[in-house]
Amino acid sequence: MQTVKAIIFDVGGVLLPLDSLLEGKEGVIKENFDLIRELKKDNYKLGIVSNTHKKNIENIKEEDIYKLFDEVVTSNEVGFQKPEKEIYEIILSRLGVLPKEAVFIDDSPENVESAKMLGIKAFLYTGSERLRESLLHFGVEV
Repeated sequence: MQTVKAIIFDVGGVLLPLDSLLEGKEGVIKENFDLIRELKKDNYKLGIVSNTHKKNIENIKEEDIYKLFDEVVTSNEVGFQKPEKEIYEIILSRLGVLPKEAVFIDDSPENVESAKMLGIKAFLYTGSERLRESLLHFGVEV
């Protein structure tokens, strides 16, 4: 199995509960951020690809996003949005990894499929309890 060097996360529904984005509420999915801190210590490159506005990410007060993640790419910043292939190509380039060296996590089947079409290992997020198990499946040491 090819070595995973980077893990790329969606925001709404994976890092933040969907209602927090839609209703302007605060709060993160704590278990996922605990895992992200572990991944950071293990020297994985971490990225965010989101169709949300960058200010929504900057408003996450519980976590210092820009210390945890190496790159943050938002659709309003780059002019492409998931599931367009260009947004994935941008994050891969910024992280300096090939598609086969990255894992992408999203709660939208369409976004997961478009990432897979580029050769990115991707899976549908269905909850914190399965996140660690799914990463292990792709060879991520957690």
